[in-house]
Amino acid sequence: MPDGRICWQRWSDRAIFDSSGTLTEFQSVGRDVTDTKKAEEGLQSAHMQLMAIEEELRAHYQELAQSEERLRESEKTFRRILENMPGRISSDG
Repeated sequence: MPDGRICWQRWSDRAIFDSSGTLTEFQSVGRDVTDTKKAEEGLQSAHMQLMAIEEELRAHYQELAQSEERLRESEKTFRRILENMPGRISSDG
């Protein structure tokens, strides 16, 4: 645009013929689709951000799953140690 703004337009062109098939005119209709284009770009940007967040969440989930597994193994080891201690106090009463 003359003021430096960038605008998007969509044009549709068609030929018009008379009854004998002779080309009589061209018709061209243009529409400003700047708002639609900006909305599409915004959606694409938001989609990319969501994909990055999803990837980060997957990494955190994997870390949590690994931590949980290490904790379970540690608990098993601790229980075995306690169960094999001489003179341990029974929780059975």
